[in-house]
Amino acid sequence: MTERMRCSSSIAPGGAAIASAASADIVRLQSRTGTYASHYGKRVAAIDTGAPRRGRFFVRKTQRLDTPGASFIMNPIQEEYLRFVKTLDEIRRIQKTFSRCHFLATRNLTVVFETTPETVRQLLPPPLEPTSDPLGSAWVGQIGNSNCVGPFLGAALYIKARYKDIIGNYCVTMPMSTSEAVVFGRELYGEPKKLAKIIFEQQDEHVWGYAERHEIRLMSLRGRMTGASATGRRESSTFHFKFTPRVDGSGLDSPPQLIRVTSDTNIKAGRRGRGELVFRDSPHDPVADIPVRQVIEAIYTEGDVYTSGQVLCEVDPEQFLPYAFSKMDALDVVAEGTLLHAQAARKTRQGKGQWRTAS
Repeated sequence: MTERMRCSSSIAPGGAAIASAASADIVRLQSRTGTYASHYGKRVAAIDTGAPRRGRFFVRKTQRLDTPGASFIMNPIQEEYLRFVKTLDEIRRIQKTFSRCHFLATRNLTVVFETTPETVRQLLPPPLEPTSDPLGSAWVGQIGNSNCVGPFLGAALYIKARYKDIIGNYCVTMPMSTSEAVVFGRELYGEPKKLAKIIFEQQDEHVWGYAERHEIRLMSLRGRMTGASATGRRESSTFHFKFTPRVDGSGLDSPPQLIRVTSDTNIKAGRRGRGELVFRDSPHDPVADIPVRQVIEAIYTEGDVYTSGQVLCEVDPEQFLPYAFSKMDALDVVAEGTLLHAQAARKTRQGKGQWRTAS
């Protein structure tokens, strides 16, 4: 609630109020009088400054409008409150949300796969390094609610990585079903989010889902759950890079920041089983460039996730530049203004665009 308010009853010199305006939401002060009102909480007060004032004006901080004829207790109004400019209370609420985001009633399917060591080395921006296992994971899920962007569906592709002694997953791409989820994650954590159509379904032991952009179903996952998986609390790390391009196109505004997002997950139900995965080629989301040697397993979980972020280090902007454009769609294809997107999906190379199944 804003601390500013306009007054709705004319106050004549000498303190006489026009009673017919007493129930109005706006008190308009008589011009050329020395009386003005100010607002704090839900009450306003009139104070005679002894100096003439012209027209309507805004005031701050007292409690009640008292005149010889009446006392007015009035609710503040939002008419002149510019919501583009946040109050101190609003800023504090936003900062509290930023510090710990809640993603509740989640349902998730993760398919873990093995790729090649060379692929991992090429994908990871310095200072991230490969781990001993060249592993990746594809995720699709449904978030029932959150304290920041409401409910949404999402997907992601990760590559296992390390920074010093921290083991985590580097996020290659992260399609989302709502613009709120896209904007929030990009702005706060630097996540590589893009708007997409996301489907997530479950029937008995079968779970499946996909992410689709520009008519291309770029990532599809399936799992048949046959056994139990661990439940309880667990903590995991995800790596992102936060940066902005220079307006003249010549590089980056400042050194990119390597961000660690820590997820504190309360897994309430878990199952695991046989998984299947397919990446389809797209000029905008070239996930099919990542080879899948074998699918290891599929994991289904239900639970709540609480995230917080920290800056691990700053990165050399020139060294990072080759990795700085993966959040964008292919500009040359977009500039064509034609529906070439779906055509690209049919140009799958050997072994790409085919279902890969756990052995």
